[in-house]
Amino acid sequence: MVGKTSRRNAKGSVCCWLLGRMRQLDSTKKMTKEEIKNATTKEALTIGLLCHWVVARNTWRVIDKFAHRFPWICIGVTIATSLLVSLVCVANAKAECDKLNIEILNIQEKTGITNFNK
Repeated sequence: MVGKTSRRNAKGSVCCWLLGRMRQLDSTKKMTKEEIKNATTKEALTIGLLCHWVVARNTWRVIDKFAHRFPWICIGVTIATSLLVSLVCVANAKAECDKLNIEILNIQEKTGITNFNK
């Protein structure tokens, strides 16, 4: 498509459209229940995305404020979490190794072969 631009590229990305719509909704009055009930599908999706964006933004702000206020607690939680995850991974690897050793012992008992290197 040389020389032609798609609708999305001509007016900006979908994200830019959503941000523009959010600014428009923020600057207007609050929507009433009747307006929400009579909303079109596009408007309903816009409102839904707007609400999700607001929740994600506010959640990120809370996490950011906490991390700036209590950095050592965040570092400790990170270290504790990584330690816990590594212990779980090591325990799973050990359990798998033990399971395979038991299978090898069972095969050795059934066949009578004690050394597999020959």
